[in-house]
Formats: sequence, structure tokens, C-alpha cells
Amino acid sequence: MTLVHDVQRERVPAGLLRRFDDDGHWAEPSPQWDNASDALCERQETREMVRNAIGRLPASYRGVLILRDIEELDTDEAASLLGVTSNAVKTRLHRARQALRTLLEREFLGQGDRSGGHARSNGPAAQSA
Repeated sequence: MTLVHDVQRERVPAGLLRRFDDDGHWAEPSPQWDNASDALCERQETREMVRNAIGRLPASYRGVLILRDIEELDTDEAASLLGVTSNAVKTRLHRARQALRTLLEREFLGQGDRSGGHARSNGPAAQSA
């Protein structure tokens, strides 16, 4: 199955995106990450943590994040490859970055899912762009 097929079928796990209040600010304050040098010195461990978090993203987010932030394609190129509009790429990229931050916050705060599995949700919050 291709990335495009995965993107079209997958739902976004509930609780992966941050919520905003009516004024457009984050509903809950962002937790502070541990900035202790000993916690982040292990670059290999940090890289592995980021790779695992990217792997746990829904395919629609993972694909856009990889194409834009890792492969460094522009928005129109990514849209063409994925068969979606440029606006969809922009929306998914924003949500992918938010979701990645949420997953990494959980890891840095010691609340990560150690199973490496992909969370699934079919609830109303699980809508894609």
C-alpha cells in the first residue's frame, strides 16, 4: 500500500493536537521540557526518540512532515506527490508539528507510550485536513 492510500484512510488519534481557546491562545499552558544538559547530551538517544515519535504519527501527518521538513520539498511539490491541495499540505504540516511536539513532550516528561504502537481513534476529534 502506498503513502497516499495510508493517508486517505487514517484517522488522527484524539488528544494528539493541542486545543485553543476562543482568543486563539493555547487552552492549557505548554509544559516545560527538562533542559538539563545531562538529559539532552545523549544525541543518539534523542534522535531515536524523535524517529520513534515521527513513526507514531498518523500517515497523513508523517508523510507531509517527512516531505517538507526532512526531504525539504516545497509545499507545491509535496501537494503534487500526495495528490492534495497546497492548503491541505500546510494544514497537515502544522498539525504534524503540533502532534510531534505533543509526543516528544510525553517522552521528555516520562509519559511516552513505550510500546511503539500507533494510537488509533475514530472519534469526532479524529478529523484530517
